[in-house]
Amino acid sequence: MADTKKTTTGKTAAKKPAAKKKASTAKKTTAKKTPAKKAVAKTTTANAQNDFAAQAREKADFAKGKAGDYANDAKVRTGEAVRNLGQIIADTADVIDENLGSKYGDYARSAGQKFNEFGDKIEEKDLSELGDETREFVRKSPAVAIGIAAVAGFVLTRMFKSGSNKS
Repeated sequence: MADTKKTTTGKTAAKKPAAKKKASTAKKTTAKKTPAKKAVAKTTTANAQNDFAAQAREKADFAKGKAGDYANDAKVRTGEAVRNLGQIIADTADVIDENLGSKYGDYARSAGQKFNEFGDKIEEKDLSELGDETREFVRKSPAVAIGIAAVAGFVLTRMFKSGSNKS
């Protein structure tokens, strides 16, 4: 059977097999690469990959530096907040003396002093040291760590709720 094709007018026309042959011949000639062209292509690809990897390393180093800066800032602010809390506790010791007795006032002063010392420790230590100590503490006493996290979450929730009610 001859290769035929229907046209829009209903007539049958012969297909042009010569056009297919020309197209496939053109593909074959462009697909053939010489060893020199292959080497150039490999070199170009390798250079692009190296450039991309270098840019990725550069961006990762920048992000790591920024994250370290933010973590150090947070560490300093945390130390200040803990010391401020210690000062508040120590300042209320006189009121506690009057209302509950000197024994409880002394406890408050001692707690305030411990908070101040803890705030100083936080600021003095490196982030990696703090991380190592925290991991060790959680390994030794996971129940206490969970309790501290629960209390901290409760306190933060109360602070945020009271702050949102005022505005």
